[in-house]
Amino acid sequence: MPDIRLAVPSDLPAVAALIARLNAAPADQSLHCAARTAAALRATLSNPEDFPGGWHRSFAVATDANGGLLAVFGSQFDPEGTLGWLWGPWCAADALWATVAPALLRTLLACLPRSVHRIDAFLHVENRQGLRFLQANGFSPGPPTLLYVADRTGWTLPGKTTLLPALRPAHEVAFARLHADIFPVHGSTPAQLLLDGRDDEHAIFAAVDGLRLLGSVCVSVNHAPLEGFVDYLAVRSTARGHGIGSKLLQTALHWAFETRRLPQTALCVTQWRTDARRLYEKAGFSLQATGVAVRRLLQ
Repeated sequence: MPDIRLAVPSDLPAVAALIARLNAAPADQSLHCAARTAAALRATLSNPEDFPGGWHRSFAVATDANGGLLAVFGSQFDPEGTLGWLWGPWCAADALWATVAPALLRTLLACLPRSVHRIDAFLHVENRQGLRFLQANGFSPGPPTLLYVADRTGWTLPGKTTLLPALRPAHEVAFARLHADIFPVHGSTPAQLLLDGRDDEHAIFAAVDGLRLLGSVCVSVNHAPLEGFVDYLAVRSTARGHGIGSKLLQTALHWAFETRRLPQTALCVTQWRTDARRLYEKAGFSLQATGVAVRRLLQ
């Protein structure tokens, strides 16, 4: 049995190299970690606030008798310690899935705070071994989810588009109600966490008519890869069909590309939401990958 342990900073080059090599192929790909090169992964993981465990991120590794890296599995949880995400798993050989991958998962779960009640993973639809492994270990799959990406290169704000303001305190209660109406509580970040989490890397913009909230968009910064991410876009049902969704989306892109100077912006949408997909494609997003989100409740 290989040695199973938590990664330490000296493991970083080997961890980054293995993830970059395996994550390049859809059959091994974890879409929670889309960094394309070992250098990009090292830059992300070497941040003292991010690795290993510092800002809520840990990696478990399996090594052979000579210290060679055989498998990697990562976990991350939010600042409130309630929601978790998995990076991987990545196994360098098929034989490792039966014994090593479960041991890595147990090691990671033992590191999570007891307050974490849900953990998600997002694998490429072609990563069948990874999906089978997670389902065998208590994870339930959701519908196919499409990952869209827009590049900053060549992007310009469409003419006559009015940028929308940041969400104001007067609309926070309405934002929470709209968020709860459109996004199932069991499948999304609670509105209060989004409101409390606003900072330089997390923003909420709103379309309003006086005191009435018509729609909102939550956008944040990802670091692997470095990009903006449109987390939630919502338009009140009675306000649809008037271009509000487009204004919200363009405001999010402007924040990511012009304010934060990020190279790309991504978002996810379920396969059946054809109207939303048309909106994203019109705004310059293109389909990058199809994934499957899986979830396990821990409490």
